[in-house]
Amino acid sequence: MIEYAGRPIGECWLQEMNLERILKRRPGRDCRRIDITIGEKDYWGRGIGTEAIRLLVEFGFRRAQADAIFALDIVTHNIRSLRAFQKAGFEPYDAFAESPREGARRSFDLVMVRTTSI
Repeated sequence: MIEYAGRPIGECWLQEMNLERILKRRPGRDCRRIDITIGEKDYWGRGIGTEAIRLLVEFGFRRAQADAIFALDIVTHNIRSLRAFQKAGFEPYDAFAESPREGARRSFDLVMVRTTSI
């Protein structure tokens, strides 16, 4: 749970990688993934997500001894999310085309990776 001033505003977690497309490319490695959502729009753009990502990265490398930490399915037009992961040291790893829905813009789901600790 992500809290700000005692109020829950989102959630995040670090979990073992569960996508075969990633695990096949890094056999024998301890790969983790970060998922994060800040559901309260009033708190977007305040650096809260970036700080949560940094805390998860620190835990993932220092305590969990991960070899790589991934951010999955970042839609390329979600600039806030993309920047939060970039500020935390993540780099592009792969992109998957998303089929546009009727009337929707075409976008890509970006996978980002960080392979070194803070």
